[in-house]
Amino acid sequence: MSSFSETVYGQSRALNTLRKFIEAHRVPQSLIFYGDEGVGKFKSAVEFAKLINKDASQFHLKQISNHSEPFFKHIFPLPRGKNETGENGPTEKFTENEMQAIQDEISKKVKNPYYSISIEKANDIKISSIREVKRFISMDYSDIKYRVIVISDAHLMNVSSQNALLKSLEEPPEGIIFILITDKIDSILPTIQSRCWKIRFEPLSNDDISKILQEYFNISEEIASSVANFSDGSVNKALNLIDNNYKELIDSTIKILRYGLAGKYHTALAEWDKYLEEKDMNKMVHLIAMIIKWLDDVVKHKTGLNGLYFEEHKDTVEKFNARFPEVEIQSVLNKINHLYSLLERNVTLNIIAMNIIFELHSIVRR
Repeated sequence: MSSFSETVYGQSRALNTLRKFIEAHRVPQSLIFYGDEGVGKFKSAVEFAKLINKDASQFHLKQISNHSEPFFKHIFPLPRGKNETGENGPTEKFTENEMQAIQDEISKKVKNPYYSISIEKANDIKISSIREVKRFISMDYSDIKYRVIVISDAHLMNVSSQNALLKSLEEPPEGIIFILITDKIDSILPTIQSRCWKIRFEPLSNDDISKILQEYFNISEEIASSVANFSDGSVNKALNLIDNNYKELIDSTIKILRYGLAGKYHTALAEWDKYLEEKDMNKMVHLIAMIIKWLDDVVKHKTGLNGLYFEEHKDTVEKFNARFPEVEIQSVLNKINHLYSLLERNVTLNIIAMNIIFELHSIVRR
């Protein structure tokens, strides 16, 4: 059977910990895989479920790969069905079309473990889904050593759902493994965290991001390599950038920087306008993040560090440092990072944009 290193990109530290559990024949019954979105936590959970059952038949391993009960259970956020009450099962009140949409998402996830399930109005993990855990663990299937329950977006369990899960975690039956997956571990109750072995998953390398985009999403090598620089080690973020025309965002970033640094406020703001008019918060987040990354590149280049975000536009960084070798960037970076954080507080986008432009010009006025 394939090893972790052959089936999972990156995550050598996390995978090494999991490998040691297997080698020591001491697999924890409850684990939390935490770290940023899109770094391979779910893929690792599936491969781990297969490795701890390496002596099982090919049929059983295939069932795990297909996320099939009673060998593998995948719990994820679901919407509320029409007239659904707490007495109904998690999918009992769904229409035929709603069930088909969910099945389509599950099929995509089975085929591509890096795919992010997207279901309209699926904002939390329902307590009825957690109650299904009791039914799952009550089944007796001794023909496989370990059966695995994976809870994606575990932070979307409300307190009632988490408390319901806690009862199952307190005395899990032999042969049942829980894996909670989250990018917001602080939202998991301390009582649950204390019963789980926590394993951190790091951001992926640009090279790993590029390979995953090519292998699992059929993205060209040119685009995959280019967008990986701005992905912050997350497949999800890379895909989001591609969906939002990241090359246009890069072009706008360079223009805003050029005009902002030159004090051409109206011209710089005009470049913002197309995003402000759309009121597309997603693009605004990407745009400001790219401005921050360009300023980071200025600091990196000045101190002789490699690995620039704007490697394809390195000349803009070089020219800036050649022209303004003594300017101090860090305080402006801190202020723009603060403005970036205001996006979550519903501050008017025009005000944020104008303040960023003023901060950019302040760099060369000093």
